Amino acid sequence: MDTFQLKRHPIKLLPSDKRVILRPFIPGHRAQIKAIIERVARLDDAAVAAQLKAVHHEFGKRHHHIDAQLMRHYRLVRDHNRQPKALSESRKLLIGALFSGEYSIESAALFNPSIVAHPNQGGAPEGGLRFIMSLRATGEGHISSIEFRAGTITASGKISLDKISRYVRACPALSLRQ
Repeated sequence: MDTFQLKRHPIKLLPSDKRVILRPFIPGHRAQIKAIIERVARLDDAAVAAQLKAVHHEFGKRHHHIDAQLMRHYRLVRDHNRQPKALSESRKLLIGALFSGEYSIESAALFNPSIVAHPNQGGAPEGGLRFIMSLRATGEGHISSIEFRAGTITASGKISLDKISRYVRACPALSLRQ
C-alpha cells in the first residue's frame, strides 16, 4: 500500500472587498425608471459632463471599459425613455451609471478550491504543472460566484499563484441574471 504525506502550504486565499463588478441596478417600478431618465434629460450639458466626470473619477479605476458597461446598462432601460434618439452619448452613459451598482463578489469568503491541469503548459517548471483553480466566492448578501486563478506547482510540491488582475467581470453567458 502506497503512503503519502499531507503538507499544509503557507498560501492563504483571502477575500477582498476591493474586487468588484458593475452590475445593473434597476428599480422595480416603471415610474421610477422613467423619472430618473427624465431628470437626466432635463439637466444642462455642463451638469451632465460634470456628473459623468465624477462617475469616471470614482469608478473608472475599478472597472475595465466602464463606458461599455454603462452603455449596456442604459440599453436595459432605454425603452422607458419617450425620446431615446434625443439623448447624447454622455446622457446615455450617465443614465447607465444611475442604473448601475457595484457588487463585491468575494467580500465574505473564498473557499472550496479545486485545481485541474492548465491546457497551456508553456512555462511550467520541469517536472511540475501549470494549473487552473476554481474557487467559490461569497460576496455581499451571501451571493455565490465562481472565480478562477492560475498557478504552478513544482515537482517538490511548491505552489505559486499567478498575480490576479484588479479588474473583475461577470461572464454573461454563465450569469443567471443580467
